[in-house]
Parts: sequence; structure tokens; C-alpha cells
Amino acid sequence: MKLKSNHPNPEVKITYLLYVLPCFLVAFFSYKSKGFQLDDALIYLRYIRNFQNGYGLVYNPGEQFNGLTSPLFSYLMVLGSFFTKNLQILSIASSGCFLAIAAIIGGKLFSKTSLGQLFTSLSIASFGYFYLTFGMETPLFLLLLSLSLYLYKVNSRYLFLSLAFLVITRSEGILLAAPLTIALLVRNKKLPNINILLLSILIFLTPYIINYINYGDFIAATANAKIGQGKSGLWGYGWIFFNIDYLFDWAFSGKKFLAISLIVTSIYGGFLLIRNRVALLSMVFLVLLLGFYGCLNIPNYHWYYAPFFFFFIIFSCSGIESFAKELLRYPWPSNQTFVFLITLTALPFFYINTISLNGGGRNEPYAQVGTWLKENTNQNASIAMVEIGTIGWYSDRRIIDILGLVNKFNADYITKGDVTSWIKDYQPDYILKHEPIWPHEKATIELEKIGAYSPDPTFNQPGFVLLKKTDKYTDGQIANSLHGS
Repeated sequence: MKLKSNHPNPEVKITYLLYVLPCFLVAFFSYKSKGFQLDDALIYLRYIRNFQNGYGLVYNPGEQFNGLTSPLFSYLMVLGSFFTKNLQILSIASSGCFLAIAAIIGGKLFSKTSLGQLFTSLSIASFGYFYLTFGMETPLFLLLLSLSLYLYKVNSRYLFLSLAFLVITRSEGILLAAPLTIALLVRNKKLPNINILLLSILIFLTPYIINYINYGDFIAATANAKIGQGKSGLWGYGWIFFNIDYLFDWAFSGKKFLAISLIVTSIYGGFLLIRNRVALLSMVFLVLLLGFYGCLNIPNYHWYYAPFFFFFIIFSCSGIESFAKELLRYPWPSNQTFVFLITLTALPFFYINTISLNGGGRNEPYAQVGTWLKENTNQNASIAMVEIGTIGWYSDRRIIDILGLVNKFNADYITKGDVTSWIKDYQPDYILKHEPIWPHEKATIELEKIGAYSPDPTFNQPGFVLLKKTDKYTDGQIANSLHGS
């Protein structure tokens, strides 16, 4: 008869840690980044704030224009706004929750041991770059990417629900949804449960129906605007998405040996997993995503690289885990000691040498400009500018986005490389330009030359010039003032 041991099962302890430690790390780093404000994330928050104030889900009150890239993320933020008025805390806390779950599921994708799962989850939770995407839909996108792959792995009937949520989080999710659907049909040789399939289709269609009812169009304008930015050439030509030198500073504090280590170990891990169907589907997705961003010349915004970092870390950890298994064949105090050493040495070293989140976390010059505008301009004033997130949030004024993310017409002009014709449709009270001037602000040169706008002498924010409309011309005359009108 086998006696029951009174000693706790160490595997149970590790399984418990698999959920607790990643959540603890993400909570700690999220707290450190509680003041972080990404410029584009504040566009979301302004929509939510206007919803709270009774104006509806709009950027400028009274203007029904859809600049919300992610329907699901927007709806979840709206839901969260019923429980808290502090949208900054809501933004960071929700991002932290999504990242923690993504880290836990990511650890389960390829590792066959609790030790490997824990190591992978902690590595994801410790990578500082992910905290620089907070406030965007990115952590939610990572969660649903990993969840969809995991549900495929375990052959869950709920996979199509996850894929529907994935695609309405970011449209690029279709680049995983399509291969997974094909792979599932080939593997199972039958259609999925009809009720689940119909519910998934309903989930997928709902945002488009809501968009049409609220904004008069099925698709958010930001999708075409981002593609138009790539076509315009204003952000550069020749595969600009591959211009990633700045990421070495952002994600690795300029330490290229860390980036090289991640790349080498991820290649090694990917090679070991080449026969793993889930890993292969992940690679197919990354290739399709890279081709999508690269071929369309999408601007190299840092949050677009999150899926690549996410899977690189997972593949890297798989390679390191395989190597560690070889080490564990030799005399070793215990597996628990191995986990302890990794946690107390490798992960803090990794985190400290990637990103430091000390500091306020907001774009201070833009915040100061926005505050000045709120305190020194009429409440009904309209202001045109290129980067609208932080300034729009702090100014609380009607914003004309020269790039067309939250206003009609302008995105079409940008697609053609036209940075002046927007003045035909908008004659704002003020135009904010950088000093030295940015190419996208070229219209101000002619407007100043003819005297339609002149610098506001009371504005003294370094690096910017605020142009104020003069009384020399009517709006109609200003609209026809530029060459080529």
C-alpha cells in the first residue's frame, strides 16, 4: 500500500506561481507607469471623456466622425467608464490586466513544463517595451492572439468566438484568423458548431452595424487614414516599417547585445518548434503581418511591433528552456532553486536593461501647449495641428487634425501627398506649427505670407508657433487663398 505523502507537491506550487507572479510583476510595473500617456492613446480617452459628458462617442462634440481604430477596445473602455471617472487609471489598469493574461496564456503555448511556462510568462511581464503601448488596444490584441492560438491548440469549440473578438480589436487579426480557420477545417474535416459560428459572425458584424448607425459608415476612418499615410510618402519611401533603429533605444535602452541575444535565442527556439503546428501558424501570422505593414508602407509607429516582440520572447524562452533541460540533467539542488535564480537574476537584469519607467510618462511640451490653449483661448475656438493626442486632451478645444484621423476630408488629401488643401474645408481660429516647421504644416507658409494668419505674441511655448486668424480675409477667401485651389 502506497502511503500518502504529507509534503506538498512542488508542481502544484509552481502552477500556483504561474498565475500569481506574472500578475504581480505586471501590477508592479503598471503602477510604475501609472502616469504614462501615449499621444495616440489620449485620442481614445478624449472619445471616452466626451461620452461621459453626454456628447456621445465623438472626438469633437457635435461632429459624428469615427476615429476609433479598435471597436472592441473602445467598447470595453466605455464599459469601464461606468465604474470610474478617472480615465487615466482606467487606461493603465485595463492595459495591465490584458497584458497579465496575455503573459500567462503566452507561457502555455509551447512549453510542456510548469517551469517553462513560468519563465515565459515572467519574461513577457518583465519586458518594458510592452508598457510603452499602454492606453492603446495593443495589450488586448496580444491577449486575443495568444488566446486564439491556445484555443486552437486544445481544439476548443470557442475558437471562433476568440477570432471574432480578435478581428474587431484590430483588423490585422484577420491575418491570424484566416490561417487558423483553414488549419482547423483541415484538421477536423468538419464545420464548427453552428451556434458558435453564428454567434461569432454576429460579434464580428456588430461593430460595423454600430459604426453605420452612429457615423454613417461601416469602417472607421482611421483604417484608410493609416494606409493613406503610407501611400503619401510623407513619412518616407522604401519599406519605412523596417526603419527600426529607434527601437533599440526604446526597447533595449540602446544595448544591441540584448536585442541580438533575443533574436538569436528566438531563432533557435523557433527552429526547435518548427514541427509544432501552433508555432508554425504563429510564424505564418508574423510573416503575413510583416508583409502587410511593409508592402503598404505603414508608418513605423512603435506599438505596431508588439506582436513581433511578443512571439520573439516566447520562441526565445522555448529555446532557453530546451537548453536549461540539458543543464538540469546534471546535478542541481532543485528545480525550485532554478526558478528562484532565474527570477532574482535574469528577469530583473532583463527589465532594468530594457526600459526604465521612472518619470511622469506624459509628453510634457505637448501637455503644456494644451494647457496654455485651454487657459488662453475661447472655449469655442478651433485649432488645427498635426499631432492631436496630448494637446487635444489637455486643451479641450475643437481640434482640426491636419492628418485626418478625427476629421473628414483631410485623410484623402494626405493620401495624395497634399498637405495644403485641407484649408479649403477648414479655416480654424488657430493653427499650431512646430519650429522648425514640419513638412505636414506647409500650408502655414502661404497663409502667413498673405496675412491670413499671424503669430500670436502671447504664446511663448518653446518649439512651437501659434498662428491666429487675422481679420483681413473671410473664411471663403482663406479657403481659396492657396495655390492649386
